[in-house]
Formats: sequence, structure tokens, C-alpha cells
Amino acid sequence: MKWYSIGEATRIGIIPTTNGRPVGAATIWRWCTKGCRGVKLEHARFGRRIAISEEALERFAAELAQAWAEEPVKSVKPAPRKPKARTEAERKKAILDAERRIRECGCMGAE
Repeated sequence: MKWYSIGEATRIGIIPTTNGRPVGAATIWRWCTKGCRGVKLEHARFGRRIAISEEALERFAAELAQAWAEEPVKSVKPAPRKPKARTEAERKKAILDAERRIRECGCMGAE
């Protein structure tokens, strides 16, 4: 069994790329510690070093594929859009409307 450090695994390309970019070391570390969809990447610790094997990656990929098949991906709502900035004219109109409402309720003296 050949062991690879997390950095080596990202550099030598034993993990498929996503969108043409290699998987980051932080992602592999997260797979080892927290997992993905309840599946953790098996790893070994040699002192302070973390090592993974190709066999462990193959098992991780197979278990992850099974987890994805059993539980379909939930749709994610897109982030709400920011409101469009007001124009200067819209801002002035809003100020005048607010001042009119304040005067009508008697909170501001008639100027």
C-alpha cells in the first residue's frame, strides 16, 4: 500500500479535478475529519503527518457515490438579490414623502 500526504495527493493527481482545478488540501482534510454526506475518508496519522492511500480514496468514492444515490441532492435556493440602488430622484421623492408623513402626524412643525 502506497501512502500519500495530503499535499502529495493534491499535486500528483490521484483525485479527479473539479472544473479543471485540482482538489485543495483543505477539502481533503475536511473529508478526513468531517466527511461528506456521512462518509469519511480513511486516513492514517504518522506523527503530525496525515496520510491517505489510493485504496482509501477508492473506497471513499464508492461509498460517497452510494450515499448520493440513496439521498438525492436537495435543491438549493439561490441567494436573494440585492435591491437595486435608488436614483437621486427616487431618493429625494422618498425624503419628501417621509417629511410629509411626519408633518401630518404633528411630529414636525410646519416650516
